[in-house]
Amino acid sequence: MGIGRRDFVQLGLAGVLTANNGPVAAAARLYGEIPSRPLDILILGGTRFIGPHMVREAQSRGHTVTLFNRGKTNPDLFSDIETLIGDRDGNLQALEGRRWDVVIDTSGYLPRLVGDSARLLTNAVEHYLFISSMAVYSSFTTRFMDESGPLRIMPDTESEEVNEYYGALKVLCEQVVQETLSGRNTILRPGIIAGPGDHTDRFNYWPVRVSRGGHMLAPGNGSDFMQWVDVRDLAQFVMRCLERNITGIYNAVRPAAAYTMGDMIEDSRVISGVKDLEVEWIPLEFLQQHGVEPWDDLPAYMPLSPPGDFSHMFAISSAAAFTKGLRARAATETIADVLAWWQTLPEERRNPMRAGLSVEKEAEVLAAWAKEKS
Repeated sequence: MGIGRRDFVQLGLAGVLTANNGPVAAAARLYGEIPSRPLDILILGGTRFIGPHMVREAQSRGHTVTLFNRGKTNPDLFSDIETLIGDRDGNLQALEGRRWDVVIDTSGYLPRLVGDSARLLTNAVEHYLFISSMAVYSSFTTRFMDESGPLRIMPDTESEEVNEYYGALKVLCEQVVQETLSGRNTILRPGIIAGPGDHTDRFNYWPVRVSRGGHMLAPGNGSDFMQWVDVRDLAQFVMRCLERNITGIYNAVRPAAAYTMGDMIEDSRVISGVKDLEVEWIPLEFLQQHGVEPWDDLPAYMPLSPPGDFSHMFAISSAAAFTKGLRARAATETIADVLAWWQTLPEERRNPMRAGLSVEKEAEVLAAWAKEKS
């Protein structure tokens, strides 16, 4: 008897639930090695979404962590860790006169401020790792585009409007890190970052919506690609780069063209155990006619067709990162852990979700589609 997709997913979940999650074992299990020496790590930020995973991964591998932040977001999250209070915008005094082996910059969005921290730390650290973004690329017309893809150009060099120029500002941040710590820097470009603790709900929307069951709207026909990086895989790769002194620029995402929207919905259905799900696949043209747009209303989603500047946004090559040790856990593990974490949140956080269609809008479009088909 063959093994179907449902059986495969359930076998994968069994592995997730029985995996050895011991502290130092995490690193040894992933890479077959234990870090050669403990590092003193400075993290700029560290208490929102990706930062806590960096902290826990570093601790599990025997490293010492110091945080630098304003003390406003989850200030009690790591009471056992030294936290230096300051502000990247004009108050870096707490960093002066100190030394660390490496720094992880998880909170750099403006080149002016990244430049300030990079210059201050240039003689205080051996290695500067900057978390950038896939948003630095100006177009995604080429499937399997690598790190040499075209970058955004800042149209207004005086502007610091992050919401408007996020990607272009990240390009300038990368450049200032490379110029200030030449040969001693690593630039990571993640796409969608998924996993427990995600405050954006971009990835969360799909498994959570599936888990609610009922009549569900889905775009296209299920064949469009989805691509992300699990925040824990990102944290593990960060530590490997620091421990091995891996420098350079790397796209940090799961393998390209390996997972589809249809896979996401089916895996989420099996994992959540929902029984009454009815998925309505609706053409993108119809959705757009009714005010539903990829990315904005359909988070973490971009269609392959019709061809456009973003057609291959979720078919980016991360081959370079994988040759240096990036690993991608099973998609089912990310989905299962997101759903388990979601259930721990208070109702006021879960409803409404911070991304995706509202219940009312989804029902409105589904009704219009039913009318269109009749």
